[in-house]
Amino acid sequence: MAEKQEERIEVVKEFRVRHVGILDLKYFYRDVKRWLDHNGYDSPFNEDKYDVQEFPDGAKTINIFWSAVKKKTKYFHYLIKIKWILVGVREIEIEYEGKKSKRFKGDFDIKIGSSIIKKGPQGSIRKIWERFVNPKRIDDHILDLYNKTNELREWMKNYFDQYI
Repeated sequence: MAEKQEERIEVVKEFRVRHVGILDLKYFYRDVKRWLDHNGYDSPFNEDKYDVQEFPDGAKTINIFWSAVKKKTKYFHYLIKIKWILVGVREIEIEYEGKKSKRFKGDFDIKIGSSIIKKGPQGSIRKIWERFVNPKRIDDHILDLYNKTNELREWMKNYFDQYI
């Protein structure tokens, strides 16, 4: 019997979304989590890294790495990785609808990548099946994950556009 293992197919190496200015970081963070939940990614997902470096002037550099998995089928899982690189972040106070409100100002750089994780037996029978019997299935998964990763990027861009 063939050995069970996993193989990865990189779909998106890196989409980048960047915003320099003011952002309600607390709500953006929450809404990205909601987007992942709404789209069927494991909850809770992995927060692989959360690192805050504070500077004497009050600014912070924050690095957050997330990885979220969606079990699409028994043999195909989708992985989305999100890197948050937030530089020079400071909490500020603004007036919003006549009330004082806290926001964050800084350089918000988000990098999104995705891969398909092929699970199950990886022997010669699987290779024959993928290559000759049903080659379109992998292509369909690649296209589906590419579109979903791009949808997340566009959603983030639209979110940032609110603050321009």
